Formats: sequence, C-alpha cells, structure tokens
Amino acid sequence: MKRTILIIFCFMVFILTGCSNNSELEEFTISYKLDDGRLINFAYDPKYNDNTISSAIIDGELTTKNFIDSLEYLEGLKDGGSKIYKYDSKINSNYGNTNFYVIECNSLDGIKDIYVAKYKDSLMDKCTIKNN
Repeated sequence: MKRTILIIFCFMVFILTGCSNNSELEEFTISYKLDDGRLINFAYDPKYNDNTISSAIIDGELTTKNFIDSLEYLEGLKDGGSKIYKYDSKINSNYGNTNFYVIECNSLDGIKDIYVAKYKDSLMDKCTIKNN
C-alpha cells in the first residue's frame, strides 16, 4: 500500500512539475526575414484582422514597429538592450483574446531578431549565444 501511494505521489509530482513547463513545448515554426535583415520568429501567431500577424507583416499590412509599439513594455534584459513586451487582451483587443509575449533582441552577442511566443519563459534565452 505504501509503495502504491509513493508511486502515485511521484507520478503527480512529475505531472505537476515536469509537464507544466509550457515554454519547453513551444517551437518557433514561422520565421520571416525583415527588410532590415532581422528575423521575426513565431511560436505563436496571433490573429490580426481577418488574418495573422505573420501574414500581415509579410503582406506589408502591419509593420513590426507598429506591432511592437502597440504592446505593453515589461522589462529590459541585462544583455545590452533586449526588451520584453506583453500583449494583454484585457487592455488591448487588436490581436485576439489570448495573451502573448514578444522579445525584441538587441544583445551584445549581436542578436537583433524578434520572437513571439505564448509563454515568457520560452523567450528568455533567445537573445544570447550559448557556449557549450
């Protein structure tokens, strides 16, 4: 009986801790090269009018500057100048009813790309080069 309870407890801990980190599940599946050479990468592609943000940017209907300027600034990273923004659907209704995060990289490592994701944690290592 004690062993069964221990197994159930371990399974519940695994489920609650190991599987709850949604940021690990996000993959950046859409990438588009901007006119200035930066990439904008989407793990989450929010709605915009009758389309998506990636399509609106590709089609020239929306600029990345206008997109980022419409988001709430959260914080700057201590990597040279990268900034994290949040879309809060309770404050802004331009991009649907799902909250998401954007990081605009400007790191000392030379990364200047933009990443859009549903979870802030999945953005935290995008602006630095990892040395193994």
